[in-house]
Amino acid sequence: MLSLPQLIDTLRIQLQGALPTCEVAHFAGQPATYAPATTADVVLLGYRGSDFLPSADLQGCGQQQIAHLTTHVLCKPLQGADTALWLLESVRSALRTLTLPDGMSLRLIRESRQSTEDPALWLYVLELDITLLYLPADTHTPAVLLMDVQGVVE
Repeated sequence: MLSLPQLIDTLRIQLQGALPTCEVAHFAGQPATYAPATTADVVLLGYRGSDFLPSADLQGCGQQQIAHLTTHVLCKPLQGADTALWLLESVRSALRTLTLPDGMSLRLIRESRQSTEDPALWLYVLELDITLLYLPADTHTPAVLLMDVQGVVE
């Protein structure tokens, strides 16, 4: 079971592998304030917050956590809109094919183009959701120990 920081790092690593010509980073700030290390197109992963739902299946020791993530795609159109749209489609395709543990899957919720101060820079925002299991601190250790014991004793 991955924690949210581990999940975001896993997404970042896999997106970087799928998009080798882009700079991929986890960035909590506003995309306009990001200082790219290269002149490559940039894909930024962000976390917008979570909704927590009670889960009857967990007998009160945990909750479903619906994490809201963003993927910001910053690119220069170069020779027309096709280049930016092609990159956006590549990012969508990479997100669809990510390998996530425990049957998790990303759900694309919304996509929009936002204006930037630089008219030569395109910014697309893809809003995503993923459902995780949230265990409060006081129940986390016993649940993990129980799973470890069950895995050893067969």
